Parts: sequence; structure tokens; C-alpha cells
Amino acid sequence: MHGRILIVEDTKELAELYMLYLQNEGFECRLAFDAESALPMAHDEDWDLIVLDINLPGMDGFQFLEQLRKTKSTPVMILTAREADEDVILGLGVGADDFVTKPCPPKVLAAPAPISGEPSPFRLARTAAW
Repeated sequence: MHGRILIVEDTKELAELYMLYLQNEGFECRLAFDAESALPMAHDEDWDLIVLDINLPGMDGFQFLEQLRKTKSTPVMILTAREADEDVILGLGVGADDFVTKPCPPKVLAAPAPISGEPSPFRLARTAAW
């Protein structure tokens, strides 16, 4: 097993696709379809990575991340359709370790960068462009 990943995504089909791909790559995965149910899972269990959508019902991904960072330093990859510079800046500013825009191939989620603690090539390229 490569690690444990919590996928927080409100689109069930996408969440299941990501989970299937990651499981085939040797990761243990669990799904949460909203931030309110994901937060206790994130706090009570040890995860190697949290894949987090921003546009969630109720508490959004930014609010989830702010709450999580009060007690946990688990690596978080934001995976969202939002790609405005302000969203990237906010996401990284509240504690995301990576920011990836949808659509993205599922294999991007299995890249070792977020789990290893090293910034991804996307983040390095995005940061260099600023």
C-alpha cells in the first residue's frame, strides 16, 4: 500500500473514479461528499493526503482547510474547477500543499509530490509565473 487518501468531492461519479484509479495504484481511499462529514474523518484518522474540492455544499473547501489547519498538517491537494489566480492564492494561503484544476487525469492524483511533502511541478511552475 502506498498510503491513505481521503477524497472530499461532492460529485459522486468523479469521487468514485478518482478512488478507483488510486486504489488500482495501491492507495487506500475513503470518500466524503461534503466538508461537514469529511472534517471528523480528517481529524480522527491519519491520512497521507487529502484531495479536496473547493465547491462543496455547505462548508466550502477553503473553510474546511482553515478548520483542518488548526490541528492537523496533513498534506492537502486542492482539486477544483476554479482556476482564478485569487482562488489559487487563497487556497495556498490557507494551507493547501498543491492546487490542481479540473479536469485532470486521475494519474495526477497518484503523483508522489503531495505525499512526499515536496511541491508539485504544477505549483512550482505556477509560483514561478507570479
